[in-house]
Amino acid sequence: EKIKEFLSAGEDNEVIFTHGATDGLNLLARSIAAKITPGSNVVTTVAEHLSNLLPWMEACKQRGGELRLAKPNVKTDAKGNRIVSFQTRDIMSLVDEKTVLITVTGSSNVTGSCLPVKEIAQEAARMHIPVVVDGAQLVAHKKVMFSDLGCDAFCFSTHKLYGPTGLGVICAKKDF
Repeated sequence: EKIKEFLSAGEDNEVIFTHGATDGLNLLARSIAAKITPGSNVVTTVAEHLSNLLPWMEACKQRGGELRLAKPNVKTDAKGNRIVSFQTRDIMSLVDEKTVLITVTGSSNVTGSCLPVKEIAQEAARMHIPVVVDGAQLVAHKKVMFSDLGCDAFCFSTHKLYGPTGLGVICAKKDF
C-alpha cells in the first residue's frame, strides 16, 4: 500500500517486490524474451546501467534479436561544460515495426541526465511498443507518478531511497 501510494500506482497487483532493481530488470527480461525473435529488436541507450543493459543483451543474443543503442546529443556550453542529453527523437529513430520493447533509464548514473520518459512512452504507445524504465537513479531525486509516466513497467531498489538493501520494486501495468 505504501509503495503503491508512493508511486501513485493504480492497483495493488501493479506492485511486485523483488530483490532489487537488477533482479526486477532480469525478471522482466526473462518474461519478455519470448517476444524477441530473429530479426526483432530492443531499443535502449548507451547510458544504461549494466543492470538494464546486460539482461536485454543476453535475451537478444539468445533469441536472435538485435539490441539497438541510442547515442546522446552532446553540446558544450559557454563555460566549456559538456551537456549530455537524450531527446525522444534519439530513441524513436531506432524504432521500427520489428521493435518489441524500449527500455531506458529514468536518470543516468553515467551522465546525470534525465530522459524524457513520458514523451518516449507516449510515442511508443502510439506504436503499441511497451516501455520499461530503470528508475533506480530517478526515484530518489524526483517525485515519480507511475500513472503519469505512461511506461509499462518501472523498477527501482529501495536502498536508493535510504531503505533496506536487497529489496526492489517493479511497478507494472496490470495488462503488461
